[in-house]
Amino acid sequence: MPVAELDELFELNSTCRWNGHPFRITAVSYDGETRLFRLFYTGHNADTAESLRLNKADAGVYWAVVPESEVTDVELIQNTLKDLRIGS
Repeated sequence: MPVAELDELFELNSTCRWNGHPFRITAVSYDGETRLFRLFYTGHNADTAESLRLNKADAGVYWAVVPESEVTDVELIQNTLKDLRIGS
């Protein structure tokens, strides 16, 4: 869809802490009635990431899927563009 046809455009940045470390929530799914969060580690310490036994997707990119009940400090920040006109 062309940007000119949009009424609103925003990004939702979802963050939390798991085992006391910072993560970004990138997906939500269910296993039966248990809600699961796919998390990407936003800390900058590979030793910490590996000690948490996170999955390694690429150099410096670590992720995990955990039950919602294990995360704390969930924060949702919505970033909105006020003016969608391109080149104005």
